[in-house]
Amino acid sequence: WARTTTGIYTATLTGAFTSNKTQLFIFTDAVITTTLADVKIKRTSANVVTITTYIDGVASDDVLSDNTLEMRIYY
Repeated sequence: WARTTTGIYTATLTGAFTSNKTQLFIFTDAVITTTLADVKIKRTSANVVTITTYIDGVASDDVLSDNTLEMRIYY
């Protein structure tokens, strides 16, 4: 895992995230008073999965806390 920039994190593993065989799930229990927090995860390529986090539409690092992440790769 690496933090690319504010609110963007990448997992890199060569050839691990096969197209149409990778399912990604992320759940957050984060409670941020009076703000709208958004966490998204997607397969960026066969080598990279990207997590993006926002508060009120602005990229933020203060979102990934008490999260559950699940990656399923089917072969």
